[in-house]
Amino acid sequence: MKNRMFIAASLLAALSFPALGQSAKSLSETAAPPSALQPQRVDANTFVQMAANSDMLEIQSSELATKNAQDKRIQDFAHHMIADHIEASTKLKATAQSKTVPATLDSEHAQVLQQLQRASSKDFRQQYVQMQLAAHQKAVALFENYGSNGEDPKLKEFAQQTLPKLRQHLEMVEQIRNDSENEARKAQGSARQPLDQRN
Repeated sequence: MKNRMFIAASLLAALSFPALGQSAKSLSETAAPPSALQPQRVDANTFVQMAANSDMLEIQSSELATKNAQDKRIQDFAHHMIADHIEASTKLKATAQSKTVPATLDSEHAQVLQQLQRASSKDFRQQYVQMQLAAHQKAVALFENYGSNGEDPKLKEFAQQTLPKLRQHLEMVEQIRNDSENEARKAQGSARQPLDQRN
């Protein structure tokens, strides 16, 4: 029992969220390095708890984005996340019938959502993308782990079947992140150009 508690605590530490709102840093700098996303093996109950919280955070944060995001690309991405994670949540509940599936966010995920809720209209886009990047890195690591090492055959199959879509989500948000940073660099270059020409 103590060993399982230690493993769960180790996993939670490895998959903890970075603070949102770090506007001075690029989104790539806030993303967790791959070495930080190698959690230890988890039991079925821990997997269900973490997968359910991941789905709920994705859904609720993306519902917020459909209202607060200013550009269509983010709104389209948010609608995609809502649909896919509602589907994943429904499958998780059907698969984990003998397990307790949480219906509300735990304190860590609730805090992440609250930070996003407090974001200004100016900062919302960056904070939402940052949160999605971190959340999907952690979800991919979790589902890879359980899909390879899971003890419950049905949950293990669920993890394996859901993983490709999570990887697709991660690629999507990485592309959004990269495009945003490229646009920011171009804008900075354009702003410096008149000064450079005067010199």
